[in-house]
Amino acid sequence: PSPPPTDEFKLANFYELREEFLCKCETLEDFEEMSCHLDTITEEDIVDDEKLLNKLNNILVNYNE
Repeated sequence: PSPPPTDEFKLANFYELREEFLCKCETLEDFEEMSCHLDTITEEDIVDDEKLLNKLNNILVNYNE
């Protein structure tokens, strides 16, 4: 089995995902709102898969309303 992803790997992955989310924003307003939401995610959240998923799910649920 492969070793679990390192914290650095998880952080890099998150920042890629963040870019993807921001690229999908169609207006500056959407971009700023999404950026603010994503800024609430800490490194501690990012390295804890479950915390990260919960935060991202909450952001997406709120964002899609």
